[in-house]
Amino acid sequence: MEVQHPLRMIEEVARDLNMGRERLEMESLKTFLEKELIGIEAEIYKIGAKHGIRSIFELDEKLKNGAITRKI
Repeated sequence: MEVQHPLRMIEEVARDLNMGRERLEMESLKTFLEKELIGIEAEIYKIGAKHGIRSIFELDEKLKNGAITRKI
């Protein structure tokens, strides 16, 4: 299989999908960011469940007052 330059590959996929390169890039970025957001939301849910928190507001308050510490 031939290794293609990324821009050529994007243009080929866009052509195959009958859309412009810019639209393909935007739709791809949107899909990627939505997937990342789902993962982040799942992590927030796990943290909340671990600490018996019922809402994002309660989690935010506990983070602000130091009841829960951030681990980066």
